[in-house]
Amino acid sequence: MNRSGGMFRIGSGPMRVLPGLAPSRFTAAFAVTDDDRVGGAALDAEGRVQPVIWTCAAKQAFVLPEA
Repeated sequence: MNRSGGMFRIGSGPMRVLPGLAPSRFTAAFAVTDDDRVGGAALDAEGRVQPVIWTCAAKQAFVLPEA
């Protein structure tokens, strides 16, 4: 599992992890909007930092398993 994914939470719900631009590459979430968008950054396949806006973020993300 890629634990370097950008994470966010909807209200008091579970933490969710967003998909990255390339497998096992760093992803960070910086801002969440009320209309289900998350802004952040991610490394692409060449290792360059790219700005990212995930639309329909809750549908793209997966829920972290309980610890």
